[in-house]
Amino acid sequence: MRQNFAGVVAAVGRVGVWCVVAAGVLGLGGCGASRPDGNTPLSVVSSSIFHDDPRTELIVHDVASVRASDFSTQGVATLSTVLGRDAWAAMQLGEGGSPDSVPTLTTTEGKMYRAGAILTSPVIELRRSVQEILPSWNIDVASAQAGVRIEARAGNTRLARWTPWFDLGGAGIERPASWGPVKTKAAGEFGARVDVDVLVLTGVPADRVQYRLIGFGTGPVFVSAVSICASVTDSDGGKAGGTPAPQGSPRGHSQGRLGLPFKSQRTQRDELSGRLCSPTSVTMVVSAATRKPILVQTTAELAYDKSHDIYGNWPRNVQAAFDLGTRGFVTRYSSWSQVERTLARGIPIIASIRVKPGELRNAPYPKTDGHLIVIEGLDENGDVLVLDPASPDEKTGTLTYLREDMTKVWFGGSDGTAYVLIPR
Repeated sequence: MRQNFAGVVAAVGRVGVWCVVAAGVLGLGGCGASRPDGNTPLSVVSSSIFHDDPRTELIVHDVASVRASDFSTQGVATLSTVLGRDAWAAMQLGEGGSPDSVPTLTTTEGKMYRAGAILTSPVIELRRSVQEILPSWNIDVASAQAGVRIEARAGNTRLARWTPWFDLGGAGIERPASWGPVKTKAAGEFGARVDVDVLVLTGVPADRVQYRLIGFGTGPVFVSAVSICASVTDSDGGKAGGTPAPQGSPRGHSQGRLGLPFKSQRTQRDELSGRLCSPTSVTMVVSAATRKPILVQTTAELAYDKSHDIYGNWPRNVQAAFDLGTRGFVTRYSSWSQVERTLARGIPIIASIRVKPGELRNAPYPKTDGHLIVIEGLDENGDVLVLDPASPDEKTGTLTYLREDMTKVWFGGSDGTAYVLIPR
């Protein structure tokens, strides 16, 4: 889980949500579009799920939505569809680059350092002002000696200002210590800070965002997808999607269960059992998607966030799932119709919930400051069919939660935050 039951990581007060979906072919909404390898692009999947909610757009840069001319590169980086790989950009680090081509960056202390390559996105203009930015990524680091860091910054058009670049995570080996500290907080009217894996605007909201990938080490790196989700404040001060009514009668929307294998977060290591709900949920979904036996411990090791000593870092779990065989992104749901469309495509949802006493009837715990569960269907009443890893076995962990309760603890408690994972 992103937060253990003792509330190790305090949740940010989040009021309202929308997510932004990148341009390119997304407006076509072609659910049947696919690449030569037979996979449906993430951008098309996200567009088909979120297209009819004006508060919800999701930025997904993948092979179906990027244009090489929109990105800038420094050092040894190439933008193209990489044949034979689920990727749209390749970064060849170290080998083959001349010293003059290696870009230079500056740390918070003003020190200079060299990176292997930098790939910078175009400025993404948002339709509304946002208060939070949640990135996620699918990156194949093909060399054991290479790594990539993902940084983002937010801008405000009226103020003609940008925040500093903020480090939000990465893939492959850790950032070299010689690079020095990264920016974690900017104060003032247009302030921002990083809350584990979310860029939070602490002052004036932002209406634009930009990200960059910084490669280092030696060997090839292949970028499959980079996704951005952004959150806004509702005018009424409530949480967007916090109390959505089902669209029409819930009857007739039954999806049944997708039949995922159940796994419990209660592992042989008792000291970790209360902390592994996120990698356990990921393991259930990836095991079903790949049809391969995957140990919870394997996923946990890939998802572990050493900097914060947690296993529930959202983008790290999505990247762990990619390493194990699925594509995906972090997003936020704001209506049950989006949930129904996702499940109708045979895609389960890993939902982040927060539960106050009495809010989630039939749960194996009275409350939690942060927990992840798998939604794998809806019943004939529109209630939610889940696999809850907090239970010790399949019999007690295969549960039905009332829709009204899930509305409180998911849409209200965590702004509908979720992982969406799709077979590669």
